[in-house]
Amino acid sequence: MRHLLFLLLAAALLSCQRNKTPDFKETQMAMIKGLEAETMKAEALDPALAKRITKAYLTYADSFPADSAAPYYISKAGDVLKARRETALKGINVYNRVIKQYPEHPLAARSVFMIGFTFDEVFGDETRASKSYSYFLEQYPEHTLADDARALLAMIQDTAISDLERVKQWAEEDKEKTKK
Repeated sequence: MRHLLFLLLAAALLSCQRNKTPDFKETQMAMIKGLEAETMKAEALDPALAKRITKAYLTYADSFPADSAAPYYISKAGDVLKARRETALKGINVYNRVIKQYPEHPLAARSVFMIGFTFDEVFGDETRASKSYSYFLEQYPEHTLADDARALLAMIQDTAISDLERVKQWAEEDKEKTKK
């Protein structure tokens, strides 16, 4: 019995080590590139393909969390998941992984923004979207997405103005900015 337990433990350790080999890493990268190419060819993202590419992104990030590509792959997984209402909540959870695992990475700010955007656009949850946009603006007021967050937050908070009036207002603001 002891020998069997030892063999099982040794096999588990070897399988963990195998996932860290350069061959495994190269295989994962090749799989991701192939799935991305397949995604680019597709007219619409097939749910099965979305599931496969998301799994590949997250497997790579889980296997190589210190790799510079890991936060990008996690973010890409979030993007794929948020594209469909059925998986959008999982996308929010994946964006949260970027924020928690890589808080200093530039994609952390984008992930906060995308959480708000997903609540707003996919679920129509203005309360959560507003909280996310507000948090984004508190944490990253100079980020390139800050103007977008301000505009989206204003749209949520200002329901009295029509969309056409809002577009006219933006056009006037743009004219004023270009004059300066």
